[in-house]
Amino acid sequence: MRTEQENSEATDGGGVRAWFSAGGLTYSSLHFRLLKVILLISVLVTVGSTAVQLYADYNRDLELLEARIASVEHTHVPALRLSIWQLDSALIQTQLASILSMPDVQAVDLKTAYGERFHLPRDTGGATMKRYSFEIHDRKRPLVQLGTLELGTDLGLLHARLYERLKVMLVTEGVRTFFVAFGILLLVQYLITRHLSGMARYLRDMRLERIGDPLVLDRKANSAHDELDVVVESFNSLRSRLSDKIHKLERTRRDLADSEETHRLAVDAAQDGLWDWDVQRDTVEYSPAWRRILGEQDVASDYSTWAERIHEEDREAVQRSLKEHLEGRTVSWSAEHRLRKRDGSWIWVLGRGRVVKRTAAGEPQRMVGTMTDISQNKEREAIVWRQANYDTLTGLPNRKLFHELLDREINKANRGGYGVWVLFLDLDGFKEINDVLGHQSGDALLRLAAGRLTEAVRSSDIVARLGGDEFVVILAGNLDTSSVDRISAKLIQAIGHPYDLNGESVFVTASIGIANFPNDADNAANLIQFADQSMYEAKKQGKNRYHYFTPVLQQASLLRMQIARDLRKGISNDEFKLFFQPVVDLADWSVCKAEVLLRWFHSEKGEISPAGFIPIAEETGVINEIGDWVFRRAFEQLSAWKPYLCDSFQLSVNVSPMQLRTQHEDRGRWLEELAGYGLPGESIIIEITEGLLLEKEENVASILLRCRDAGVQVAIDDFGTGYSSLAYLKELDIDYLKIDRSFMRNLGGGSTEQTLVEAIVIMAHKLGLKVVAEGIETEKQRDLLRGMGCDYGQGYLFAKPMPASEFEQRIIEQIRSTGS
Repeated sequence: MRTEQENSEATDGGGVRAWFSAGGLTYSSLHFRLLKVILLISVLVTVGSTAVQLYADYNRDLELLEARIASVEHTHVPALRLSIWQLDSALIQTQLASILSMPDVQAVDLKTAYGERFHLPRDTGGATMKRYSFEIHDRKRPLVQLGTLELGTDLGLLHARLYERLKVMLVTEGVRTFFVAFGILLLVQYLITRHLSGMARYLRDMRLERIGDPLVLDRKANSAHDELDVVVESFNSLRSRLSDKIHKLERTRRDLADSEETHRLAVDAAQDGLWDWDVQRDTVEYSPAWRRILGEQDVASDYSTWAERIHEEDREAVQRSLKEHLEGRTVSWSAEHRLRKRDGSWIWVLGRGRVVKRTAAGEPQRMVGTMTDISQNKEREAIVWRQANYDTLTGLPNRKLFHELLDREINKANRGGYGVWVLFLDLDGFKEINDVLGHQSGDALLRLAAGRLTEAVRSSDIVARLGGDEFVVILAGNLDTSSVDRISAKLIQAIGHPYDLNGESVFVTASIGIANFPNDADNAANLIQFADQSMYEAKKQGKNRYHYFTPVLQQASLLRMQIARDLRKGISNDEFKLFFQPVVDLADWSVCKAEVLLRWFHSEKGEISPAGFIPIAEETGVINEIGDWVFRRAFEQLSAWKPYLCDSFQLSVNVSPMQLRTQHEDRGRWLEELAGYGLPGESIIIEITEGLLLEKEENVASILLRCRDAGVQVAIDDFGTGYSSLAYLKELDIDYLKIDRSFMRNLGGGSTEQTLVEAIVIMAHKLGLKVVAEGIETEKQRDLLRGMGCDYGQGYLFAKPMPASEFEQRIIEQIRSTGS
């Protein structure tokens, strides 16, 4: 219970608090704390200044007291000295009473040298005493002391004055301090704290919807920029930035809401399946598309549901890559694999995902990802891959895939310690069938041959088509030569059976070259090369057989490579020479033509026969450069001989089939260069082989017709040794048939050769062609040919091939001597 006094104090205290609150003040407010600080400082200053003032006044009053006491020595001591000298006690009493009457003196004591003592006290009421002592000496004899005078003063009066002064000063300073402090308080309230209170109210009342209202102080505009203005500007700047942030956040919130809605719609409509895996709890959320892809409506929400559906051939690789990502060794996870649908069928999917949340220790917590059905892509890829790796005609692996398979088998053989056999197979006679019966029949034969090869080998062996009529077989495992012999013979036998092409039975044979890894070659490239070389050796030995690779073949191959490399050097080093063999008119023995023959005098190997380098030049394409060189030199030589030769003299130049097949810009320049030397087209004969007539290539026919239009004549070389068509002879307007030298050996005696030669001559003349017989070595052969009506002869009987200088000396002089 409160007493009345407590209630009164509470009432009074409440009134004070109410007054302070009305002015914006509370006991805990800045105003009250500022007031306390001001009052405390003022009191301390007042007390300090008062203490200093009182101390100064006390010292001044004490000095005045001592000055008055000191005056006794001058005013009373001389009279008192005389009285002591006269021993006049009554006078002494009177004089001491006079001293005692002074306001500051409270007691007087005198001791004389004669033993007398006088003491006059005053009632002080216990005042504070301070004593002053004076020695009285004889005037004439200063060293003689007559007595001692002691005065007692009461400091209480001095203290009383100081106390009264203190009370006045305290009251005055207290009142002044109160009003100064209150005035400062009011000034601070007006200038500062009321604005701070306004700021506080602004902040208390601030709402998001009013964030745009600026803070404004309730005061007149002032040009001076004070701290309050800085605070207001800083706050308004913060408010403005905060407002912008809030608006941005609001826009972001709306955009996020729209995005979430769009995302939800996209997830529902997406073709890709989405999944969200809580790794710690092993729960997975699957999107509707995920379920649609697998044909499932209700799927268990755990990892094993997905893992169990992965094809067993893919499962280990998928889980290994997933484990690597969960352990943080990869940035993301991606895997193509097969997944089982509800109906048991398999589809190809592309799974992709990433851990989006980990613990502080790096353990995965959450992983999200997608699953895309890529079955159609895989089907398209399979089609493209098959087109890129399999021969479209036969369905066998093509050259590209063959090299990959061979590399694979060699790597397996290295690990397993066994060998690999490569059988390089070429179809003998295929080109003739393809040319005669057409490409459709040729393609049909290749398909049948591919099937026979596949059936003739083991299921573990590989049969591939490299192109054209070239096939290759890879035999892997521990096979000895007897096993390879048996397989090779089986292949040759399978290929050798007749083929029924549109009701027509045809035959081809196979030449096979065999090379072994690692005995013959230690890499795929050399293995194929050596098998290819062995195949050509099988063809040289009569075809329809197989041949193993030997070091001799390698040496021959290296020699061929060296010759191919040296051919171009031979052109630039002027190692090639033209030889000329006369062609004689059998009617009058005149030399009317000459065949141009090429000889190569190698700087190191000496003379190399045409048979040793022409095939290599044709294989490498250098034949084009050599042929151009031969034409230019022939034109030069013919132009140099022009003044000495008859107008009908002709040079016959052999042209390789490769020169006519190749689309080369120099092919058209022959005729331009011929005209540049001022030579007529009729002065040149180009010799081609029978095979070119059967190929019916547009490029070949085009060049031959251009030559015919320019007057250049055309001869069929080695006629009778191959296949030809009489229709082509007329179509290409051939001028000469050159009978091969093989017919000359048994000419005469009614031999078959003689019959054939007679038939050729008669046929040629019927077609309007001239005939040249090559290889005439005896007069009997010459006479028989002349009797058959053969037009021209060429051979050692007339002259061997000779250099240009010798030809000029021996033949041109002969022409001059005959006057022709």
